[in-house]
Amino acid sequence: MALYDRDYSRSAEPSIGGYAQHSELENVELVKKTYQYFAASLLAGGFGAYAGVNVIGVQTLIEFRWFIFIPWMLFGMFGLPMLQKNQSIATVGLFIFTFVGGLVLTPLIGMVMAKGGGATVGNAFLLASVMFGGLSLFAINSETDFTQYGKPLMIAFGIVFIGSILNIIFFNSPIIAVLISGVVLMISAFFVLMDTQNIIEGAYETPTMGALALYLNFFNMFQSLLVLLGIMDD
Repeated sequence: MALYDRDYSRSAEPSIGGYAQHSELENVELVKKTYQYFAASLLAGGFGAYAGVNVIGVQTLIEFRWFIFIPWMLFGMFGLPMLQKNQSIATVGLFIFTFVGGLVLTPLIGMVMAKGGGATVGNAFLLASVMFGGLSLFAINSETDFTQYGKPLMIAFGIVFIGSILNIIFFNSPIIAVLISGVVLMISAFFVLMDTQNIIEGAYETPTMGALALYLNFFNMFQSLLVLLGIMDD
């Protein structure tokens, strides 16, 4: 889930066009580190999912999912931004967040594996990776400015997020779950376009914040595809 307002990543330093002033060399290094942290975040999330399925147990995480999800969400919204003054601590916080993100996905992964086996999970990850990579390349080469879409995307995601919680608590409808997952997938695609351009343009002051944005986008895409492919297998 998009757990934070992208606006807090804007630098408080003097800026041009709303972005922090970085030299070209500094910006290239920042982009490089951002994608390195993003790759490491996916690895940490994979370790978290593996630990959830094979060590902790799916049933245990289902029983305690809200006790894990709510602190995880609050840490993403408020904790990580507060750690950015110390990059070493922020990096540790990022990897803790992404590891726990794997635990958060474990109940869904377990249910999908029970229906369609590990192949469905692998297909969802592969499809999310291809979509993410294609959208990133498109954003880099496109002349369209996607960085202005932040506010409407956040509003749309907030509405869909509330709808998904209501469906989980009150309705538990597979049809609603499919509709919500489809919408989240589309919103996440636009977030990838926006955040990729933000990173290239130097909108994120630290690489951990840029990596967090990319991780959340991939997390949402993967989660949505798990739901869609899992229901199709069912």
